[in-house]
Amino acid sequence: MTYSLLLLAALAGPPSDTHRSDPSLALPSLALPSLAPPSLAPPSLIPRSAQTVQAGWEWVKLAKDRQEQLERIGERKLTHSYCTDTLDAQELLRVAPDLPYELRDWVRSRHAARPEMVALMVRAMGYLKRWQPGSTITIGDIAQRGCGQIRYGTIVHFDDDAETFLRRSRLEFGLPTVTELLDSWAFSDEFPRMDDLDTPIRVEQTASGRTRDGQLRVETRRFSLGAHVTEHRLSLLLDRTSKRFKDKSPGAVQWDLVDHDDGRGAVRLKRGTYFDSRTGVWAELILRPGVKGAFPMRPDRIARIREAYVDLGKPTSLKFEERWDFDFDGEAGVHVTRWFLEYEAHHASHLSGLDADLSYVTFNNYGHFSPLLALMDRVGSWRWMKALEKAARDLAIPLDALFVDPTVLRALKTVEEARKAEPAWKKLKRSPGHDSHVHVRIRPAPRFHGKTLTEIIEMARL
Repeated sequence: MTYSLLLLAALAGPPSDTHRSDPSLALPSLALPSLAPPSLAPPSLIPRSAQTVQAGWEWVKLAKDRQEQLERIGERKLTHSYCTDTLDAQELLRVAPDLPYELRDWVRSRHAARPEMVALMVRAMGYLKRWQPGSTITIGDIAQRGCGQIRYGTIVHFDDDAETFLRRSRLEFGLPTVTELLDSWAFSDEFPRMDDLDTPIRVEQTASGRTRDGQLRVETRRFSLGAHVTEHRLSLLLDRTSKRFKDKSPGAVQWDLVDHDDGRGAVRLKRGTYFDSRTGVWAELILRPGVKGAFPMRPDRIARIREAYVDLGKPTSLKFEERWDFDFDGEAGVHVTRWFLEYEAHHASHLSGLDADLSYVTFNNYGHFSPLLALMDRVGSWRWMKALEKAARDLAIPLDALFVDPTVLRALKTVEEARKAEPAWKKLKRSPGHDSHVHVRIRPAPRFHGKTLTEIIEMARL
């Protein structure tokens, strides 16, 4: 790692626990002080049912104007809500290890399911085990724990040790944040997602809320280092940012103040946000301490610039974010670092635990969640669709749909045993983009509510 990146790592925040264990990697002289004043502690979260949270976000989506969406989110206090009536589907591996399934990953905490969804999967996997011996399926996204909204580029989890997190954090643009700069090798389990093993990854964890029992909701976003920022690229960036923040259209530009720890103590920075409702372009400009006006726009006046696109279909999601951090040294000048937000799927429907992404059956259980139709076992996948539909009927769970890609639907129609009278056909719905998995959607089944995982398994087993 070069000296400039080492310096950047130190400026980004306290070293990770891994780094602390190795004195040769610690940077005590450059470490920033912890800062989490009570007045800026994460907001209290409101416990609500998963169905209430889901209905709230669906109501927000009906608004096609970003400002109206934000007003609706504030009215229902959706960003301050969390749900307590979901179960952790990954616990099935411990409680029912004989079921033929595995998890897509252990990183994103997207295995929170409503009790009726757990029951449906248990019964359906029982049928799969009977009808298609040796085959397994993989559970992908369901919901995030606590109904954390699944937004673009963001992983949500709950931290039981809130005090430790807050001690490690510092105030970054209004939120207690722990920032680390890690080698890509730290994410080798996610290959090929992080396929450039020579590029450092910036990991930012922000505390966005706290439950009544003291758990901290932590939102993680990861950024890869961009190419060197040339004078030409910087000139283009400043030019388009200047044009945006000179826009006089009503509501295009808004300004506020944000508290920040710059390494020498808490400061208050002026922050501007820009949004173009025609193109969906969003931008943020944060000025350095003491700078009151954005113009003339020069690198030594700027702390950070962000650019992204707003997805109104998935409220609060900022897609394809690029970020430029401006580190100003009075003697050496300004060093600009460019970052790209790593992709994380964002699902407006996966909020309450009533929607789940489940793999198709593949030959030799290889390539689950691959979009390659050649890998899909058509007979086995038909039996899996049939198992899901029959399980829902058995357990009186309202099954709204099994969403599959049109190519998958055509493939299933070639299966000889898939007769036209089979009730599963009524639940299979065309939905482009579901070529690697089936999206299962159910409605509430109250008789499963309040049951423990063990009780649900006993109710649902064949």
